[in-house]
Amino acid sequence: MAKKKRSWLLRIIISVFLLVIVAGICLYFYVQPDRPIGWQAMPGDNIPSILKRVAQERSREITISEQEWNQYASIFVQRLLQQKPEWSQWNVQGMNSKLLDDQIHVTLHLRPWDMLDAEFHIYLDVNWDTQTQTLLLAPSRVTLKHIPLPHRWLEQQKPLTFDLRPYLPSLIQVEDIRATTGQWTIRFGLTKR
Repeated sequence: MAKKKRSWLLRIIISVFLLVIVAGICLYFYVQPDRPIGWQAMPGDNIPSILKRVAQERSREITISEQEWNQYASIFVQRLLQQKPEWSQWNVQGMNSKLLDDQIHVTLHLRPWDMLDAEFHIYLDVNWDTQTQTLLLAPSRVTLKHIPLPHRWLEQQKPLTFDLRPYLPSLIQVEDIRATTGQWTIRFGLTKR
């Protein structure tokens, strides 16, 4: 009788072990990116020069397309990765972003270990603070391909902040940033003192 119990116990352990291996292999193939995205090409202008040019031409608005945004975001993320050595362990292979209504959907391709590529999706809420002239991008959701990750991981993350004052002449300020699908429109005005 004891021999039969051991036999069944051994079968159950082997079955669970094989099930874990098969699930791990399935997860490995599932998190692989559908297509490589790499880094966007460098833009002809940088954001400070565009803002100064708009101010010099006395234009009230500028529109930044999704393609331009991807180029600027690629430069920013590559610089950020150089400044933060603790992020190098994730080995970011490329990124792409989509501009949605009041949100940015960022797709990152990571290689945390050799032979394992993973696709992460980060959704950032866009907020504009007119008083401080600061653009805030707060993470609202993160997924590993289509698998949602716990919200408590986001609670520790601070929003990304971009202060636009250093890039503008002292008499000009950004009145509003309208985030719509596929583009952003930045509206300028005179500084209120």
